[in-house]
Amino acid sequence: MRIFKVTLTGLVGSLIAALFFLGCGGGESLTKAEFIEQADAICLKAEKEKQEDMEAFLLKSSAGSAQPLTLKEQLELATDAILPQLRFQADELTSLAAPDGEEDQASTIVTEFGAVVSDLEKSPLPLASTQADPFTTVAEKARDYGFKTCILNY
Repeated sequence: MRIFKVTLTGLVGSLIAALFFLGCGGGESLTKAEFIEQADAICLKAEKEKQEDMEAFLLKSSAGSAQPLTLKEQLELATDAILPQLRFQADELTSLAAPDGEEDQASTIVTEFGAVVSDLEKSPLPLASTQADPFTTVAEKARDYGFKTCILNY
């Protein structure tokens, strides 16, 4: 029993130390590859949630193969299912530390993405219509920077 207690105490102590270092970033900045990997992971998680939210919305809607969503329903879909996940992405990306030597470029991409999301929160019509994709410019910058999924598809 004593061995279990000592092992458990050591395990808990190690876990607390690991969480501390993870939370603090271990005092090291991210490399560009790590930044992109973490950003893409954030976006993949949000994309999965967005797809689930959209499917749930569509199941409750009156839409079907013979009847598309009305403009009002498209706006509700944008507001209720799409924008919350875009806001999550923007906030999470903002919290990532930009890689050394890449601060300006990474920050510009994240800031521009957040600005597009903020604009859409004020007026979600571009998400509900066939207007030009509001993410085109920032997506091009993200692709050029090296993102694999993040900010590329909406």
